[in-house]
Parts: sequence; C-alpha cells; structure tokens
Amino acid sequence: MDIDVRAGEIVGITGPVGSGRSSLLGAIFGAGPPTTGTVRVAGHLVRRSSPAHAVRAGLALIPESRTEQGLVGVRPVGENLALATLGTRQRAGFLCRRAEAALVSKVTDRLGIRSADARDPVRRLSGGNQQKVLFAKWLLRRPLVLMADEPTRGVDTVTKTHIHELLVDMARQGVAVLLVSSDTDEVIDLSHRVLVMRNAAIVAEYVRGAVSRKTLLTALAPEDCQSAGGPT
Repeated sequence: MDIDVRAGEIVGITGPVGSGRSSLLGAIFGAGPPTTGTVRVAGHLVRRSSPAHAVRAGLALIPESRTEQGLVGVRPVGENLALATLGTRQRAGFLCRRAEAALVSKVTDRLGIRSADARDPVRRLSGGNQQKVLFAKWLLRRPLVLMADEPTRGVDTVTKTHIHELLVDMARQGVAVLLVSSDTDEVIDLSHRVLVMRNAAIVAEYVRGAVSRKTLLTALAPEDCQSAGGPT
C-alpha cells in the first residue's frame, strides 16, 4: 500500500472500525508493531524504530486518544506543551525555563487555550482545550508532516471549527497533512484527496470535487451490501 502526501496537501483517510486506519498512522510514526515498507519525508528515508526518530525526521502525530496517548494528565499544561521541543531548550543538561514560558504563552494565545494557569494539570482542562494543547505542542516543533487521528472527536462545535481552520492553515504553510476521521463531512470538506480503507488496504481514492457523502457511504458499506446495490 503506497500513500503519497505532498507539501501543502491534506489527504483524508476514512474507513470502517477495524479497517487499519489508526494502525497505519502508528506504523508510520514508529509507535505501532513493525511492518514492511519504508517511510520517506522530503525524500529522506526515516528510521521507524521509535517515535523519536520520526519526530527528528519532521513527523508529528495527533493520536486518537488524547488522554491515553497524547497528554500526561497529571503534569502541568506548560510541560505538556513543551514536551515535543524539550531538546531545543536544553543547555548542558539544563532547561531554560524563561524560553519555555515565552513559547507556551505565545502558542496558548494563538490557539485560544483557556487555562487559569499553565502550572495547572492538563487533565483539568476541557476536552476541547486538551485537544488544542496537543496541536500546540506540535506547532512549536514545526513539523513537515502532521498526522491527525480523529482530531475533533469529543470537542465542542467552536473548537471543531478552530481545529479545521488550523489544519487548513498548516497546509497553506506547506505542511503535509494526513487526516484520519470517521466523520465523512470532515474528510470531504478538508481534504484535497480522500482515501477509503478496508482490511488494511486502500480500496478507493477520490479527488476534491469528485466525492460526496453518498459516494463515501457507499464505499464504506460492507462488500455484501455493495454487491446488493448499496446500503439501505
């Protein structure tokens, strides 16, 4: 299975539960079981032995579960924001807290993260603000490729709109975005191309303007339903 995502492009992936869409992102990021195949970013081969190699190569991942995979709930908001860029602020093994505070302040203002204090545990934030913290963490890293798995699940309408605008803005700045979502409207509205997965394989591909919700629902239906004329 070959997937190409160009700089400035949003490629959406959707598929039924168990289709392998989340496992695909985990494998690319080095967080899943070893698989065959290669990953290249800007033409350079990426070692997939760990997420650390992926991050150094310019990859970023917004995982499906922010509480279990994306954030350290008991740690402060500021620390969670700064995790992805920790190495850039170390000098002889020491952290520059002043630089960290300036970065945190800048990105929280940009994304409108509502927190009484950056020293508060991130688990005290609303779901929408926790999701913004995940995005902010990677914005500070300035990735070449952003992979987002169900980025608006469990957030309010305002935050969902904000995240959509953020994804579009990142693509405009040249970031390659790989979006996994079970929300067909989200995939259609944001993506330049849409891929449909089933049984760990790409079974259909559509370009913007040539895909509708009905088209996707038909492609997502079980194969026996498709042969019978589509879902009812």
